[in-house]
Amino acid sequence: MRRRLLGVALLSTACAMSLSEAAPTQPAGATAAAIAYPQTKRTDLVETQFGVHVADPYRWLENDVRTDADVRQWVDAQNGVTNAFLAKLPGRQALKARLTQLFDYERFAAPEKKGGRYFYTHNSGLQNQGVLFVRDQVGGEGRVLIDPNPWSKDGATALAEWEPNEQGTRLLYAIQDGGTDWRTLKVRDVATGKDLSDEIKFSGLSWAKDGRGFYYSRFPEPKSGGTYQSLNQHQQIYFHKLGTAQSTDRLLFATPKKPELNHVAQVSDDGRWLVIFSSSGTDSRYQVTLIDLKAAKAAPRVLVRGFANNWGLIGNRGSTFYFVTDKGAPRQKIVTLDVARAKPLARTIVSEDAASWWRPISPTPRPRSGCCRPAAH
Repeated sequence: MRRRLLGVALLSTACAMSLSEAAPTQPAGATAAAIAYPQTKRTDLVETQFGVHVADPYRWLENDVRTDADVRQWVDAQNGVTNAFLAKLPGRQALKARLTQLFDYERFAAPEKKGGRYFYTHNSGLQNQGVLFVRDQVGGEGRVLIDPNPWSKDGATALAEWEPNEQGTRLLYAIQDGGTDWRTLKVRDVATGKDLSDEIKFSGLSWAKDGRGFYYSRFPEPKSGGTYQSLNQHQQIYFHKLGTAQSTDRLLFATPKKPELNHVAQVSDDGRWLVIFSSSGTDSRYQVTLIDLKAAKAAPRVLVRGFANNWGLIGNRGSTFYFVTDKGAPRQKIVTLDVARAKPLARTIVSEDAASWWRPISPTPRPRSGCCRPAAH
């Protein structure tokens, strides 16, 4: 995060200056040297789209920079030109020193208690990624459970979502490489600090209350060569039982007739219900579907139809579910829905008013690693 903000600040400074301002002092009458940009290869690729010939000479630049040597060479050459220009900016080192000073402070995230243990992230000040700690008791010493900083040299591989089970004995955590929506999900034994054999490609997660498995969202595997580039469609909800292969996971929810929809699942407080939030695009507007986990082969039931409003689950007591929503309340309100009814009607229990504003609750999992990341599906 520090590197990103520093880059933004430096580029903003660069844009505000002319080449003559950025160049070293030169004799009177001298002009700044022109920037020699690297040559970019063009190909003869032409595709026919709806009867029209469309040239796409730079398609090769869409390849993955981590696996394509030509793309990597092009990126390195471009970075060389950029860095050579930025190195000449006056005040650059002073700006870097000041930003470093502002970021150099210790910070903790709010802890989460599960099964008597306390989980939290900590950053000593200048770490690229926050470190996940665990305490076995509230007054005990914290120990490192996951440190993502050694995962990559550039600091771009992050600890994204993480979630301990109710017993506090297992931790689900996601490895996110370079901001991609495709993540690798692993399970760590909290006592030993070692990973189990389970490894899942996913986005979104929620533990079953008994800790024997978890629910997660996933897309079909991309075609060969399409990793990190394929269009993400046909997202589905699966259940994974610990100790089993991902290929045996049970499919719970899908919308094959609407492949553009995204789905994320959340287990209710009592463990009986699976609440699925479906969205189209990135706006916080959801259709809410319910699955009774206690009923054998229960069919999904639409609880809130349409994609008009934000709905965020707060919790439930029995069949009474509590949501925060902006339906008829731009500043948000809290309502209940009784799912025991055939057609539940929202009942307001905390209204919006002119002086208050409820922060929207999104069902999309959020990272708690102490570092920023792009929004995920």
